[in-house]
Amino acid sequence: MSTSDPKTILLFNPPLFTGENYNIWAIKMKTFLKRQWYLGLNREWFNPPRLPNNPTVAQLKSHSEYVEKAYKALSYMHSGLVDSIFPRLMSVETAQMAWKILKDKFKVVTRVKGNNVVSLKRQFEMLKMAKDETVHQYSTKLTNLVNEIRTNGGDFPDKRIVEKIMVSVVDKFESKISTIKETCDWDTLIVS
Repeated sequence: MSTSDPKTILLFNPPLFTGENYNIWAIKMKTFLKRQWYLGLNREWFNPPRLPNNPTVAQLKSHSEYVEKAYKALSYMHSGLVDSIFPRLMSVETAQMAWKILKDKFKVVTRVKGNNVVSLKRQFEMLKMAKDETVHQYSTKLTNLVNEIRTNGGDFPDKRIVEKIMVSVVDKFESKISTIKETCDWDTLIVS
């Protein structure tokens, strides 16, 4: 059975929101809903368009599909909440309203996020590799910081991580760095 078939049975659960890390959950839930074909077209899955006074059969069918998707989106959102958060959304009738309530309650305020991003970028710039640290350990620290920056809405290119590693590794790795500099295109390198 094709996953693009609207009658396909859902074989996995939506991401679970526990009340923490809203920004990460929101990204996962949007991806989940996109995967289910319920996001897009100006967010009509949130709030189906109204029918005209004398709808055609095609308009009735289209509207019915939108309504079904809207209820499925709300159902998936309900399924992705722990029991302690679900009561806040029990009486909500649209996915759009549920999303707004969760966003208003749990999303980090933009000003706070902005300050946090600046602080995290400063930590990134100040981070130095310890003499007893491996490149993998150091790159993991850098990647974790960058992921946190991105989660808080900051923009951070992969190229900048590579540059940071190249210029800040300890002397014992200098020969490997020289080889990488000579043989690789820095613009295509990523840290994984």
